[in-house]
Amino acid sequence: MTTAWAQNINLVPALEEGDALYAIFEAVTAQLNFLQGLAQTAVALSRAQTSTGADLDSFFAQFNFIRLPADYADGTVALGTLLPATNQIIIPIGTVVQTTGGAVQYQLVADTTQAAYNATLNAYVLSIGQTTINATAQALVAGSSSNVTAGQLVQLGTQVAGLATVTNAAPINNGEDAESDSAFRARFVVYLGSLAQATEAAIQAAALGVQQGLSVNLLENINSSGGSQAGVFTVVVNDGSGNPPSQLLNNVYNAVFAARAFTVEPFVIGPTSVTATIVLAIRIAAGYTTSVVETAVKNAIASYVNELGEGVTLYVSQVEFAALGVPGVTSVKPANTTINGVQADLTCTSTQTINTTTGAITVTTY
Repeated sequence: MTTAWAQNINLVPALEEGDALYAIFEAVTAQLNFLQGLAQTAVALSRAQTSTGADLDSFFAQFNFIRLPADYADGTVALGTLLPATNQIIIPIGTVVQTTGGAVQYQLVADTTQAAYNATLNAYVLSIGQTTINATAQALVAGSSSNVTAGQLVQLGTQVAGLATVTNAAPINNGEDAESDSAFRARFVVYLGSLAQATEAAIQAAALGVQQGLSVNLLENINSSGGSQAGVFTVVVNDGSGNPPSQLLNNVYNAVFAARAFTVEPFVIGPTSVTATIVLAIRIAAGYTTSVVETAVKNAIASYVNELGEGVTLYVSQVEFAALGVPGVTSVKPANTTINGVQADLTCTSTQTINTTTGAITVTTY
């Protein structure tokens, strides 16, 4: 503004703080910046690509397209006594277990797969003579903030007579935050492609819309046994566990059935898990603790393997690459790494997925 005014009067003004004209110029430019901000906000809200949060939700709500909510973390905890129980201890559903200080809290939930759960009492029962039982606990707060590493749930938030200890032997990390804006937009693109029902995109969108964290593989003219059969298709669904629950498979089937073509028969199955037992030798740099590095290598390899999708080959080179990415590992012994006892890659079919655990991974040094 100063430059434009100077050109009009053919002078070079020396405006300083306190000058009335300088104050007017500042006031005008502040208003222009404010108006520009309003315009930018309005433009951002007019497009899904630039809308965020609640504004993106309201944009997609016009299409009856809803953001997938956060998931509650859940897993197994061990409840125990210091000495063998002399009386039966009844631990009711809703009993709270937590991290030290209670920053993260879980509550016991009914789980008929746990041997200690008593449906009649709607509680877990630690019998006379026992020192520990397993129970299923679910986070009180949905989302990844409630995920815990092994051994973090060590405090009872609800006092139960006779009960003294709690711990989680394995990490509980299946809590997921609500669908992110970027994932929400990406799924909307697939959803638009599904509006012509019975297309491949429609089937995929229907399956992916059941819950977060799913991988979906569509097999055309293949039945649930893996054999060729015209006029059918199979949806292989994985929730990351390698063994999705039957309720999830039923939910996906219902969603897919509504989108399939008339007379076309769908099958929905979980992948068949192929266990990988891995052995390798590493060299560790000076200054690093051997046991710490070996544990980190096991975790890195297990994490890589368990993220492979259906039908994806597990390469020996990728196993070694995962190990080399751990701080302190300087090399992996050549021609020494084995998968299931052989020095070769592990392949699987389109209905299989490869999984492993840290207990199935042996790491030595050389």
